Amino acid sequence: MTIRDAVRWSRVGRSRCLPQDSVQRPKQFADTSLRAALPSEQEAQVRLSIATMFVLPPDVRIENARAALALSGLSDDLRAWLEAVVLHNLVVGGYIDAATAAAPGIGAAVEGSSSREARYALDLALGGLAYQQQRFDDVLAHLDASARRGTTEDVRARLAEYFRFVAARRARPVRRSNSRHGRRDRVRTT
Repeated sequence: MTIRDAVRWSRVGRSRCLPQDSVQRPKQFADTSLRAALPSEQEAQVRLSIATMFVLPPDVRIENARAALALSGLSDDLRAWLEAVVLHNLVVGGYIDAATAAAPGIGAAVEGSSSREARYALDLALGGLAYQQQRFDDVLAHLDASARRGTTEDVRARLAEYFRFVAARRARPVRRSNSRHGRRDRVRTT
C-alpha cells in the first residue's frame, strides 16, 4: 500500500462500509510506513481522516486521533480539531464518563484555536454528551451554535441535522391524545 492508497482509502471509507481486513491494512500502514514517509502534520491529516470515518468503530477512530495527537510539531488548529474528534468519538462510543472528564480541557483547547472545523466538531460532541445526560435544551443550544458556524464536512453537517431533529423531539415532547375521548389533552382555565 502506498501513501496515495492510504489517502484514497480514507476518502473511500467515508462513503461505504469496509470489511475488517480493510480497516487493519491501512491502520498497519499508518503505524509503520506512513510515519517514515510523511512529516508529522501530513500524517496527522491522514489519521484525522481515519478518525472521522463514521463507518469505523469509535475505538478505531479514537486510537487514530490519539496517535495523531502524540505527534510533535502539529499546528494548534489541527491539534484542536483532533481533540474535538476524540471527544466526539468518546461520546458516540459510549464512554460518557471519560467524555465528561475530558470535555472542559478539550473545550479550552478548541476555544483557543481559530479552527472552525474544531469548533463545529466540539459543539456536535457537546451536544451528543448533553443528549446522553438528557439535557435536551443544551443539545439544541450546541447544535444551534454549530449551525451558525458551519463546516466543510458534509457528513458531519448531515449528522448534526439528523441529531437536531431527534433532540428537538425529545426537548419538546408532543402531547399524546386522550385515547378514551379521542381528542388531545387540554388544559382547562377557570
